[in-house]
Amino acid sequence: MFFKLVGVLSTIKEMLVTRSLHRFRRQSMCYRAGLHSILLHKIQMFGSDAERCYILQTLRAISTYSVIQVQSVCWGTDMAAAVNGEGTKDIDGKASPTLYGGKHNEMEAKMKHLNLSFAACGFLGIYHLGAASALYRHGKKLLKVVKAFAGASSGSLIATVLLTVPENIEDCTNITYEFAEDTRKLYFGALTPGYDFMAKLRGFIDSILPPNAHEIAENRLFVSVTSVKNGKNHLLSNFASREDLVQVLLASSFIPLYAGINPVDYKGQKWIDGGLTNGLPILPVG
Repeated sequence: MFFKLVGVLSTIKEMLVTRSLHRFRRQSMCYRAGLHSILLHKIQMFGSDAERCYILQTLRAISTYSVIQVQSVCWGTDMAAAVNGEGTKDIDGKASPTLYGGKHNEMEAKMKHLNLSFAACGFLGIYHLGAASALYRHGKKLLKVVKAFAGASSGSLIATVLLTVPENIEDCTNITYEFAEDTRKLYFGALTPGYDFMAKLRGFIDSILPPNAHEIAENRLFVSVTSVKNGKNHLLSNFASREDLVQVLLASSFIPLYAGINPVDYKGQKWIDGGLTNGLPILPVG
């Protein structure tokens, strides 16, 4: 009788443990499903800008939620597919299921027209150069599918280099360091009397861009500039000559007083820093 009772109790214990395990699995699955729904909702709050690149969606989700313990194929996110052009695969090379129940196909279609934009940021453009260098080294297949490049102020310079002469990014980085150090050594920085910031920047641009830079950039590079006449923003993408391209880049980087007194003259109009009116150009298509 005693042994029968022990057997019954053991059976009940096993049933409870099994039920708990199943309940834990169900809760875990519900938790993961709910989590991904929340992440999608949060990403959508960023607007159409975030939806244009699902790598950006994933990075923002990861940066917002430190979810390390949740093991799910959804975190495959096809980053390898985006960067290496290997189709619908996880990072480990295995075929992955449809991401977010159909969202993957939507995002994959958007990836067919991919644009790359660099924000205005002054000498912090050195961080842009770091990102551009990483893309050139490890994301060449991704760069091949980029339809258009855009930028404002210093961001337009990095966008131009990455589009027209990406192999010179390292040289560009070294020159930027020297430029920043030389400016910092001055007593009043770029405002030091007699210091010509724009002439220095012009020399930097001339030393980096190839002779046919304007041909490569035509209708693929969009530079944000601000009109002095009416204060409106313009995205310029037509460059008849290399000099036109250089002038537009100088205009996009002209911060009144800091870079000088006289705005940049281009095609009979005066232009200043594009970051004042559109610091992160977002193109209508892509």
